Amino acid sequence: LLMALAYALLTRFDIAVFVIALQKHVQTPLYQHVRRLNIVVRWAQRHQMKLKYGNMTCQKIIESHSDIGFLREADKGGEVDGKATKGVNIFRIGERIGKITKCHLIDVAVGAVKVVVRSTFTAETHGVIGAADTGICTATTFHEINVGPKDLMTTKAYADYGGLSFSLHCVTDAKNLLLILKNVNMKNRAEKNFLVHLRWLKDKLENGVIQKLLWCDTRDMTADGHAKGKIQRTTIHEIMGGNMTISHERETLELSN
Repeated sequence: LLMALAYALLTRFDIAVFVIALQKHVQTPLYQHVRRLNIVVRWAQRHQMKLKYGNMTCQKIIESHSDIGFLREADKGGEVDGKATKGVNIFRIGERIGKITKCHLIDVAVGAVKVVVRSTFTAETHGVIGAADTGICTATTFHEINVGPKDLMTTKAYADYGGLSFSLHCVTDAKNLLLILKNVNMKNRAEKNFLVHLRWLKDKLENGVIQKLLWCDTRDMTADGHAKGKIQRTTIHEIMGGNMTISHERETLELSN
């Protein structure tokens, strides 16, 4: 039953966080996990959804939204470590009317962060980097649809130095990430190897591969429901219908010349 529900994730992105959590207990399930699975199935049956791709004026912008759920918990060996679940939404952006932005939901990724993290900030940054990487691939795909296929070296140059016909905007609700990237001389952090990841992200911003890094209020973060199971699914249902509500002011970081 769980595998059948996992197949539904092709279109039912609103229940992904629950399916991912249940898949952790496939090998040694308990009665409580079976009950929780039945609850998710009944809820999905009562709240049937569709993906809608309505007519809109494309702004040639790809937006990647990323959010992280971070939890310190013990592993099988009893050692306490940081566990992080990421959620990523990739959009093609249309026109904005008031607080509503027309959009097409292109891709969704929900799963565990594959690197060891020791803080919420580190987890959030890795989430942004993963979303940016996916966004670059998506923007390149739409660029080739727009202007035609390119050879491998040209595509590599796009990923290193920009030049795509579609702009990439990365959206996060981690405001401290913008503050650190604004700093010209980033100091070595407690996690030394983490500096490399920050430098990669800053390099993409300076070269224009990522045109903008945007901070949004948590209440406007569309990927919030992918990392937290206790919040309402309203925002996810809205973007599945082709609309994105931006109710609060955003902050923008641009580093490209």
